[in-house]
Amino acid sequence: MTPLLSDLIVRGTIWIALGLFVAGEAGRRVARSRGRPTPWALAAFALGAACCALHFAAAFHWHHAWSHARAADETARQMAEVFGVGWGGSLWFNYLFLAAWIGDAMAWAWNPQAAARPPSAAMWLLRGFYLLMIVNGTVVFVPWPTRLAGIVLSGLLLWTYRR
Repeated sequence: MTPLLSDLIVRGTIWIALGLFVAGEAGRRVARSRGRPTPWALAAFALGAACCALHFAAAFHWHHAWSHARAADETARQMAEVFGVGWGGSLWFNYLFLAAWIGDAMAWAWNPQAAARPPSAAMWLLRGFYLLMIVNGTVVFVPWPTRLAGIVLSGLLLWTYRR
């Protein structure tokens, strides 16, 4: 596979995933306003988590040769470029993001009615973590003009989170 195609797959899967994430979160908002679950929203949210997992697999396959150490080194390099200090341990936050997303989708599937209720304090904390990770991944650590897409995506997510 050509490097251009593999890079397109790596980048494309995460942008699709995050678009589905925002669609799912918007669907939760609709569920709250209607007082009943929106099945399409759960489907979008869960499909987004699956696309995020594909992104991880593609990145590890084509960019890091299935090496956590290589991925951590690359994460540290990117962090040093942006903040002047690199830390490979930040890669674990990416793993946590995916695990939280999958767990959230599973909890939602287990209890679809919960999406129609106002978010709990724990859900607001989770939302804060999601937002931090998404802003970092789509605005802070990407070049222009891709950053503009991240700003739009993050803005849409903030809009869905408004009270």
